[in-house]
Amino acid sequence: MLSLTVNTSSSIGSMVLGSGNAVLGELEWHKDKSHSEKITVMLEELLTSVGKTLGDLELLICGHGPGSFTGLRVGLSVVKTLAFSLNTPIIAIDDCFALALNALPLTQTEPICTIIDAQKNKVFAGIYEVMGSKLITVLKPSLLDFDELNQCLQRENYLCVGDGYSAYSAFFPTELAKKLNRATVKLDVQKSRTIFEYVIRSESDFPKLQWPELSALYLRASAAEEVLAHKLSENK
Repeated sequence: MLSLTVNTSSSIGSMVLGSGNAVLGELEWHKDKSHSEKITVMLEELLTSVGKTLGDLELLICGHGPGSFTGLRVGLSVVKTLAFSLNTPIIAIDDCFALALNALPLTQTEPICTIIDAQKNKVFAGIYEVMGSKLITVLKPSLLDFDELNQCLQRENYLCVGDGYSAYSAFFPTELAKKLNRATVKLDVQKSRTIFEYVIRSESDFPKLQWPELSALYLRASAAEEVLAHKLSENK
């Protein structure tokens, strides 16, 4: 089974072509203005490098948020277009879960807390317990301020990954800061390879979607939507 895994929820985009549980090829790039400038070029380059075509794809895997509004739109548009045109099923995982996968080799005892910068002193957060080689979701991705995040952390120690720590740790309440054990910075970006390896190993745990069922997990309004809402409220 030939699969394509795509993630564009952050400034780093990545994709992996896999056959069964083996990686055939992978590419990673840093967006300039938008992932739309590179994603189709990268896809063509990746397929060509392993001698495959779009018509060979049998499964699509992607992160669907939360994360960058424009990044998610670009990646999901490509995935939905491919799924529609090729009649290919999709497996979508949330990006807090995808980040937590980065920490699996580092802990078997500490739960994992992922925090993604959501701007304006808020984070997208998820909490996960490690059971063997699997992650169990304790808190689904949520938009939280620092006090709300602290209230969600019921244990004393969490392994923390995500760029929300770098962005806001200086402003965390003391009690919250004590609970979070920082993992290395390189774990702050979702990796298509890590997503692919976990999903293929645990494929039966994930529902397969058709293209109309795939949607972005934004959790908050975009800046443009917030401006519009503010203008509308002023005009009432």
